[in-house]
Amino acid sequence: MGDRRIRVPKNKEKIINILFKGESRTGVFITKAELITFAATLGYKYENRIPFDDSLDPIRQDVFERHGCDTVINLIAIADSKDPIILRSSDIDEDRRITIFEEYANGGLEILQEELRGKGNPLEHLLLMINKERCADDINEEEFGLDRFL
Repeated sequence: MGDRRIRVPKNKEKIINILFKGESRTGVFITKAELITFAATLGYKYENRIPFDDSLDPIRQDVFERHGCDTVINLIAIADSKDPIILRSSDIDEDRRITIFEEYANGGLEILQEELRGKGNPLEHLLLMINKERCADDINEEEFGLDRFL
């Protein structure tokens, strides 16, 4: 297992540049690894896994590890595959984990691209998206009641 890299879809370059703080004043994410990880979790949540071929410069996997994002890569891989064997320390399983993560990240970037189209302030809109999700989760929690068991 050598110098692994996480691919980033080339056709999502515009949304990445908007959200990455390093290249825009409106950017939200300090590192591309954090942005890609957020996108992967969003893609997973909405079951939006999109394969791709063309990639921008890939990001070294150790960048994800330094920012604590490697755990998310593993969690998404095991949740998607429903197979704990995918966590083995082999080149084949590591490639599978990374591919799953990359494809969900692509799906999440597509969702972000649609959500942020025509929006002026990406941070404000992301916060609204997150708040909306949190409110939806609160409503679902309120539906749970012990009276169902009585």
